[in-house]
Amino acid sequence: MHRPNPTPRRCKEKHGHAATFARGQVVLTTAHLCQCHPLCAIRSHLLATCQRCHLRIDRQLHAQHRKDTLARRKKETLTPKPQSETINKRPP
Repeated sequence: MHRPNPTPRRCKEKHGHAATFARGQVVLTTAHLCQCHPLCAIRSHLLATCQRCHLRIDRQLHAQHRKDTLARRKKETLTPKPQSETINKRPP
């Protein structure tokens, strides 16, 4: 069993067994506990976690990615397209 970070309690999921909190089989994943860019492979910065705990650890990162994606999409929809792309050209 792994100890998910930052919560102090132990996760009950076991690699290769049926998931307790979801359907399917548990697969351990490697979570990066640091904010290094690019992500490093220093052992003290890594933790083997079940998928559920991994998503909990990365919750803030996923929220930031969602915010960035929504802002990018909004900017793309507000940017006018060049006139050549808006005119339907007929083939010769």
